[in-house]
Amino acid sequence: SDLTAAGYFDNLSAVPAPGAASLALLEDVVAEVGCPRPKVLLGIIPPRSAEMARQLNHTIIGVNIPESFIAVLERAQDPQAESIHYCAEVVQTLRGLGDGFHLMPVAMENRVETLLAEACLLPHPSLP
Repeated sequence: SDLTAAGYFDNLSAVPAPGAASLALLEDVVAEVGCPRPKVLLGIIPPRSAEMARQLNHTIIGVNIPESFIAVLERAQDPQAESIHYCAEVVQTLRGLGDGFHLMPVAMENRVETLLAEACLLPHPSLP
């Protein structure tokens, strides 16, 4: 891939919600109000094509897929595989910011296992 997940976050003009700043604000509010911190799941939708990525940007508030990644999808021989690989990198980059991930591989259900494996989210074989 021409673009890494770390590069994606370095080049954002607006951090997708909930970004690190949003989570820090949540921590401040929770501390001020004195209530327990709610669990936070970070949602990730791997776009299956450049067209889908543009549609997500246009229709879902808070989604900000950079044009540089959309260009990668346009050039890729297998855009779905590229998207799964990239989103796995995003999961690894964001690990620890929230309490888990809500992965939504729309119309790519056959690639869920690959996404989980690449993102290191499958249980370790030694665990029950």
